[in-house]
Amino acid sequence: MRMFLDRMNRYDYAIQHGEAISYPFDSASNEAVQEGQISLTNYGLVDWILGEESAPDETLNATERTLLEAFLDSGGALFLSGTEVGWHLDDQGGDPDFYNARLRAGYTGDDAETYEVTPPSPPSGSIFEGLAPFRFDAPGMYDADYPDQITPLNGSVAALTYQGGGGGTAAVQYADGCERLVYFGFPFETILPDQRPAVMGRVLDFLDQCLTLPVNTKIVTPTYGSAHNTVPPFEGTAEAYSAMLQRVEVHIERASDGQYWEGSDWVTEMTWLTATGTTEWSYDLPQTLNDDDYSLRARAWAADEVDASPAAVVFTYDTVSPTSTSLIAPTGGITIPAGTVTLAWKPVEPDGGSDLAYVVALDGQPYTTTQPVYTVTSTAEGLHTWGVHVFDAAGNRSEWTTDTFYISWYDCYLPLVMRNFEGGGECTDVLVNGGFESGEGWVLNRLATYDTTRVYSGARSMRVGIPPGEPGDDVYSSVSQMVTLPAGSAATLHLWVYPISEGNDPDDLHYVWLSDQGEGHETLDLTTTDGWAWVEREYDLSAYLGQTVTIYIGAKNDGDDDTVALYVDDVTLEVCP
Repeated sequence: MRMFLDRMNRYDYAIQHGEAISYPFDSASNEAVQEGQISLTNYGLVDWILGEESAPDETLNATERTLLEAFLDSGGALFLSGTEVGWHLDDQGGDPDFYNARLRAGYTGDDAETYEVTPPSPPSGSIFEGLAPFRFDAPGMYDADYPDQITPLNGSVAALTYQGGGGGTAAVQYADGCERLVYFGFPFETILPDQRPAVMGRVLDFLDQCLTLPVNTKIVTPTYGSAHNTVPPFEGTAEAYSAMLQRVEVHIERASDGQYWEGSDWVTEMTWLTATGTTEWSYDLPQTLNDDDYSLRARAWAADEVDASPAAVVFTYDTVSPTSTSLIAPTGGITIPAGTVTLAWKPVEPDGGSDLAYVVALDGQPYTTTQPVYTVTSTAEGLHTWGVHVFDAAGNRSEWTTDTFYISWYDCYLPLVMRNFEGGGECTDVLVNGGFESGEGWVLNRLATYDTTRVYSGARSMRVGIPPGEPGDDVYSSVSQMVTLPAGSAATLHLWVYPISEGNDPDDLHYVWLSDQGEGHETLDLTTTDGWAWVEREYDLSAYLGQTVTIYIGAKNDGDDDTVALYVDDVTLEVCP
């Protein structure tokens, strides 16, 4: 048996409709509408896709017809397309009253025997007047055979006629105030791809007379949660789908006293100010800002419609440099034996501004950390100079505090006597690049990126997920590494994480997963926290000794604007003999 797969119905034709629709839209199954999960009365315009549904499966069942009737009675605009609708409802007696009175058509024939339609001649007010003839036998689509021949009834007029074949009316249109209808006797999705946008454009221009479309506003800068030591630009974009943008308004609130900027002074009453520009807009923040946290909001206006969900960000203005730290050890040119060297300094208390961190430099090589200690595992013999300066998220920096120490190597020779030796030794880290200081070892999956703004130690960490202030998306973001665990007595995965979860959304997740070569999966950790601090995690992987596994560390966003992100650093997988 030979099957022509490209001529079979794939049941995903909302795609062809959506690609031709210039407005934002929702999509749902007819079952969701029947069961009340989606209410048509929440929408001003509905595109109902029937394809080739026919009598055995019912083009429109009784519930759907009742819902569509109520939708039209409430002033809704309906675009309905598909073959066999007239044959089922009118000719076969499915519901002639609905077909004649609500779809305002009469059935005249089962097959127009053509795949080409054209505006009627003379036009008689057709919404497609002036549009060239077009076809509905697009390559790669199913065969829309048996397109219904119909006739206008109850105030409708012919919108399209079949060209060639048996002729006759192919589509009708109707308007009574906001109640509007366009009905095709053939499926819209089978129209040739390059002709669909023009056809859908004519349909929407006719149906959208009473449609209220959203106004959207975005703040581009400053970003949510950012910190600045100079006054940042306040800029963004706006768009309106159904009318020309009139203006963009902004308001600026100071966190310390809840007052609002009114253009020349701070006042207690919420004040909206007009920005410069519309599709791209800006507002000059006052140059006299005090060090504080500030809340910014922006909303666009188009005709009488305003963005019902203004864009919002919070930023910190911080011009105060952190105080310098004091070095604890090693200091004063002390001589210490070769080996691991721990550099320690006094932690600096937060100054009420933006978050603090440290740059520690050893012999001119800088490392960034949020902890008041840094460990160096290998240091050359001789004099070493080291120092620390403190910086904050706004970019303010303290003075350097420096000191020196010496490393001395001692040669030591010991006799070696072994009897009945059966092994032993130290635990070994089998991961590559656990500190993310190079580009080796890890596979970066969907939005994962190296980061230098939040690190536990060293110069870089790994960030997965979507940082606050960026648009949400339904996505899993992770970093992974495949590793072989040798035989041994114990295996321990250890890492530091910095979790962020806007609103503690329970549908957003931080996770640590493991998969083995047998495609088995184990969830090591599955949490939702908005900690904004480094936290230590540890997991026993002894059950996987002698196996090859893949470690995944990631964040799952559910698609709304409450985003989740995770910073990861100092990952080790130690196997002990």
